[in-house]
Amino acid sequence: MADALVLADTVCAVLLDGPSQSRPDQDGHWPAQPGLRHPEVHQATGMISVQMRVSVEVALVRLRAFAYAHDRYLRDVAGDVVARRLRFEPEPAAERDS
Repeated sequence: MADALVLADTVCAVLLDGPSQSRPDQDGHWPAQPGLRHPEVHQATGMISVQMRVSVEVALVRLRAFAYAHDRYLRDVAGDVVARRLRFEPEPAAERDS
């Protein structure tokens, strides 16, 4: 189940975060590659991974889920994590085992 969720999140990220065009724009500039525009997302993912004691894949899913559930932009939530205004706590053992 966890692998399926990571795969679904990856496919979603490629579709939503990927460049919308495969050629340069009118000014001759190529679109930015996914992930290069918002490094705070990667920083926050690493921080959440440590905070929750989970893999970075699971941490990214949690970050995206939090942003979606609170109707916020992913980069804004990531900024809060990096600025230490938002912290993700590890799940109690009983919830992880079920």
